[in-house]
Amino acid sequence: MNAHEDVENVDSDGWFVRAAGMVGDLGNPFYREERQRDVWNEASAVGLQLVLWLGLAAVAAMVWLGGAPALPYALAVLVVLGAASWAACSTPTSWEFAWTTRDACCGCGWSRTASCSC
Repeated sequence: MNAHEDVENVDSDGWFVRAAGMVGDLGNPFYREERQRDVWNEASAVGLQLVLWLGLAAVAAMVWLGGAPALPYALAVLVVLGAASWAACSTPTSWEFAWTTRDACCGCGWSRTASCSC
């Protein structure tokens, strides 16, 4: 095969490439729930990171501005941040909270059927 034939093959896709394009079409409504789950996971991760960085900045500002008397309060903030991040990350089904809320509003329950269109 030469370079000219290779360029021609790009224009005329074979059956496998067309089938893979249909199966991997992430714009298809079939993948809507997966996209919603990905958006929820990303938003949760960004929110958790934002809270942790702002908390660490607040602790640093407390110690820098308040000095030694502010140290117990800064440690308390660190403990609260650690407990919150542990609770958020250690739950094996932490992402299911959003789906149980969504399903309760939708009336789907736990059944993930194709007839549920919410």
